[in-house]
Amino acid sequence: MLKIIGVFFVGCCLYFAYWILDGKGDRALYSTAKKAVKVADISEDTRSMAPATPSVSAPTGAVAAIDPSTKPNLGSAAPSAGGKRIALVIGNAGYKMNPLRNPINDANDFSKTLSGLGFSVINVRDGTLQQMRAAVRQFGDMLLSSDVGLVYYSGHGVEVKGKNYFIPVNADIQHEDEAADQSLDVGSILEKMGTAKKSVNILIVDACRDNPFPKAYRSGARGLAGMEAPSGTIIAYSTSPGKVAMDGNGKNSPYTRNLIKAMEVPNRPVEIVFKEVRRTVQQETNNAQTPWENTSLSGDFYFKVQNN
Repeated sequence: MLKIIGVFFVGCCLYFAYWILDGKGDRALYSTAKKAVKVADISEDTRSMAPATPSVSAPTGAVAAIDPSTKPNLGSAAPSAGGKRIALVIGNAGYKMNPLRNPINDANDFSKTLSGLGFSVINVRDGTLQQMRAAVRQFGDMLLSSDVGLVYYSGHGVEVKGKNYFIPVNADIQHEDEAADQSLDVGSILEKMGTAKKSVNILIVDACRDNPFPKAYRSGARGLAGMEAPSGTIIAYSTSPGKVAMDGNGKNSPYTRNLIKAMEVPNRPVEIVFKEVRRTVQQETNNAQTPWENTSLSGDFYFKVQNN
């Protein structure tokens, strides 16, 4: 705009100067100035209409093609060890009624594996209710200053009115309504994890064996109920809700044996670990047992990290 005004002003000045000097003015000069003003005006309009940067938009309802060079490389980031790790491992086998073969072996082998993977482990074997509750409290306190928390239980477990309970070896349950008073509410473990507000919590339950107190239960319930995973938590069951898992004829239960094996594979995300366990347990048991998980994990976690 300033350029237009300047050209017009100069042209007018020249025109009036010549008009005053010879009484005629220079028509040619006026014509030249007028053309210059017109060209400048067109140039200004053209600049105002031109887009600053070309852009291309996908049609509404259509999916734009993805440039392969912009796809994220999911394997480019090196797996992280996950910081400080704390675990509670409970194995109960020596029940007065319906003792179990493998939970002590399962807990010992699992604890040893966790120690090798960088976990500090709190161990309870053939725990009473008082010992189990004290261990859960210790775990919760230590989790506050840790980055990853894991609880593993192998032994008898029951479900009453939608709640799950781990059975201590000294339980004396004569009636179904006594389970809450005589057993460890699994919800108390999840509450400790929720209070700590860590991004990775893991609860592993190999406790879906047959009800050890069938005469005390009017409902005849088998297995455990599904539990909602608090934020940042994965709950892994040795079998699907309402089903019964196998104790195993060998040293370990099918679930724990395959879980230990899968955890030892380096740089494998935790979700893939449990997926592999499900596949191998189904194969070994001819689909009689299907491990199951409920997860709200949003971060990544690897049991074993190995840098190439």
